[in-house]
Amino acid sequence: MKYVKQLNAIHSHELQLVGGKTINLGTLVQCQLPVPSGFCITTKAYLEFVQHNQLGEHIAAQLGSVLPADLATAEKASERIRELFEESELSQNMLLEITQAYHHLYEHNNDNENNNVPVAIRSSATAEDLADLSFAGQQDTYLNIVGSQQVIEHVVKCWSSLWTARAILYRIRNHIDQNNISLAVVVQRMVNSKASGVMFTANPVTGRRNEIVIDATMGLGELLVSGGVEPDHYVVDLAESRIASKQLGVKSAIMQSLSHGGTHQVKLNDAEQQQAINDEHIMELAQLGRLVQTSFGTPQDIEWAIDEQNRLFLLQTRPITSLYPLPRRIGDSDIEGSTDSLRIWFSFASWQGVLDPLTPMGQSVLSQMVTQIALKLGLSVEQKGQDAFHEAAQRLYVNITPLMQNAVGRRALSTIMSSLDPVILSILTKIMNDPRLAAKKPLHLRAKVKLARKILPVWLRALYNVANSSSAHERLQRRIDIEIDSIKSRLMASSNNKTRLQDINHTFQDTANLLLQFLLPGTLSGHIPLHFLIQLTDQLPDGFQYTLDLTRSLPFNITSEMDLNLWNVAVQISSDSDSNECFKQCSTQELCQRYRTGSLPDVAHTSISHFMSLYGMRGLSEIDIGRRRWEEDPEHIIQVIKSYLEAGSQLSSPLARYEQGIQSAEQAIQKLRMSYNRSPLGFVKSTSSQILARKVRMLAGIRETPKFTIIRIFQFVRHALLDLGEELQRNQILSSKEDIFFLHLNEVKELIESEAIPSRGDSDSVRWQELIEHRKTTYIHESKRNKVPRVLLSDGTTYYDDYVTNIDHEKQSGSVIRGNPVSPGTYEGTVCVIHDPYKDKLAPGEILVCSATDPAWTPLFLVAGGLVMEVGGMMTHGSIIAREYGLPAVVGIKEATSRLRNGQRVRIDGLMGTVEIIQSNNNEEDSSP
Repeated sequence: MKYVKQLNAIHSHELQLVGGKTINLGTLVQCQLPVPSGFCITTKAYLEFVQHNQLGEHIAAQLGSVLPADLATAEKASERIRELFEESELSQNMLLEITQAYHHLYEHNNDNENNNVPVAIRSSATAEDLADLSFAGQQDTYLNIVGSQQVIEHVVKCWSSLWTARAILYRIRNHIDQNNISLAVVVQRMVNSKASGVMFTANPVTGRRNEIVIDATMGLGELLVSGGVEPDHYVVDLAESRIASKQLGVKSAIMQSLSHGGTHQVKLNDAEQQQAINDEHIMELAQLGRLVQTSFGTPQDIEWAIDEQNRLFLLQTRPITSLYPLPRRIGDSDIEGSTDSLRIWFSFASWQGVLDPLTPMGQSVLSQMVTQIALKLGLSVEQKGQDAFHEAAQRLYVNITPLMQNAVGRRALSTIMSSLDPVILSILTKIMNDPRLAAKKPLHLRAKVKLARKILPVWLRALYNVANSSSAHERLQRRIDIEIDSIKSRLMASSNNKTRLQDINHTFQDTANLLLQFLLPGTLSGHIPLHFLIQLTDQLPDGFQYTLDLTRSLPFNITSEMDLNLWNVAVQISSDSDSNECFKQCSTQELCQRYRTGSLPDVAHTSISHFMSLYGMRGLSEIDIGRRRWEEDPEHIIQVIKSYLEAGSQLSSPLARYEQGIQSAEQAIQKLRMSYNRSPLGFVKSTSSQILARKVRMLAGIRETPKFTIIRIFQFVRHALLDLGEELQRNQILSSKEDIFFLHLNEVKELIESEAIPSRGDSDSVRWQELIEHRKTTYIHESKRNKVPRVLLSDGTTYYDDYVTNIDHEKQSGSVIRGNPVSPGTYEGTVCVIHDPYKDKLAPGEILVCSATDPAWTPLFLVAGGLVMEVGGMMTHGSIIAREYGLPAVVGIKEATSRLRNGQRVRIDGLMGTVEIIQSNNNEEDSSP
């Protein structure tokens, strides 16, 4: 048949012909699972119907009037398009095929004297029910349709529902081409349901993969799906094969089929006292759900029904798109999954302030770094690779299970997380008592001695730095320069692809050595005196503020030096009339083009070039080697310079603010000395605080040096990889040299070491390019993910937040949001929510509200009046730089980027950790955060 396919004849490769829903139903049928018989009217029928009635031009004309995110214009267009569909007719051949398929459904229907079997008619869109998009509920469903004429009419209505206002706007928002969509329609025998509902084969709220969640109501399930009834809610624990919980819903109404077609709604009384389905059916459903999940290989959202004869039917299934993926080893296709013992990961984003996905090469490089560090420490690395970093949704997660399995590790974690992200600490504290967290076998004495011999030198070097703090930075920088010169020379001297790849791997070994021998001790040397100073000042009334003030305008902080250098670039340009006029007259894009071609005025070009020679290797999400750098794309830097120049006198000089920070730190040291004069052992405490404070000033700024050093090394590795990519492009394996960043290191090795390098058009080349394109598409999709869990468990449990916002009851209830104080000071100003520092603009004095920051964000700190972040703690990057600049900052505020809105006037207190909403953006008093 040309327009119709039976469900038992559907194949998985026919997505464009039958749509997602039909593909899934066909899979269920082939797995011999209970599905009502039926057929699919293919997309070919829809397309011919549109062409036969010349609807294409009319649809395009109506869509031309739709404004993005404008419901009114979308509804108007939708109404007219649907009218056009209902005014159109099917061709005779199409009518005949659909009628014959419908007759086939009731040929063996002995229960229906009129041979008019009731059916359900549902849409099956070509992009519907796929793993990366959720179209559920956008097209119409029609139940209990009786008779061939009614079937035809409702098929056309189903087609026209492809053009609902909601569907039109959804496609616009997700950049789906409206001209290349079509719709198939599923027609199935109607189940006369005594009970129905939905089932999730993983808990969609908690993410747990060992729980099945069932919502059930009496009668047809349309009321439940549309939200018109409160259903029963059952949770089944599959690991223990038991019903873990039941919550009976009100079930105030029931939808039933009418004998002549259609449905009607009947009110129910006291239905909350009765289960919609019994325990036997609950467990039967759960087992069936697990079979469906096994068939599809991913957790499913299933609609089901039980008829009057207690037969269970599956009506449709689709992936649960809201679940966060389980972690897997980097570059591996196997998901770690649930095991008897619990595994725990925390988000690398909380550490580095990078919430974006990482490219495959970015993941691979970081994995290699961890592998080399583990080997240097004498730790065993499994054949599959390192076990510290895992990937989920193209983000990195740190495996902290071994640390959580013993008391020493937990104490270490608590110390780290208290300054890194207190929200994660709160989550981990709850997990510590989970009985599935098996105790780790203690290390043998020989292993302890071996590990101690590797770690002890790190601490000894750190203590040496503390003792000789005045020369610590100079010694560290001298060693860094020697190592980087060696790495640069070796990589630049690589003569061919194989040696270049070998030299890249040697670079990771050298970087691991540099990290353990010098960079890590340098970082620790700043933390040691700061930690003891915090302990010493803990009992002082203003001890916390003194400590924070001490960390303002620290010497040797490479990031603050970078920002001051960028400010100096703006100063030089403003003092040169030609350069200043050029920046006033030209757009950012024009300035970028002139910089690349060397046609900027001399002062502007020279000052920017000098800045790029020092910091051009930096960029947004720079820890990902696959992301472009400022030297490759200078638009962000030029835009920041332009904004500095436009702000002019509105900005106070960062240099003056830096000097004020130094004075504040000196005042804090003096206040510390005076605070101990009258206390017991006052002289000893006062002297100790002065020594520690001075060492903090000399050493704490080094904290930014390790990452900057790694990014400098990444610059040379990135250049080497681009050289490899360029050669693979010449060999017509890659479409672009930057495509190499969507491969893993081992895959590049496989390409380079293969005896016959594939050429464009052969099967191997096509395979590699298809793999790269798939990864690019996945990367773009993952970039749109709004929230990233802070903590993941191996059973699928996700923790986005564990933070119940506290209200300061001394102030107006509901107007104060509390977070973690990280940089003292108060500031009142308007909110500017920024998601991308390359695209969004911050006006001078506005309060920067964002999810997280890395060094590419910090040029904005010079114009900001305050900082609010969703993630972070005392020692995360944004917090440190905020203190450097004396910028009041509060972090760890749940959903700050959605709770705070552009234009709101707020007051932030960086010592108390509060954000008080004073006025909403419409100048009315606002009391609801």
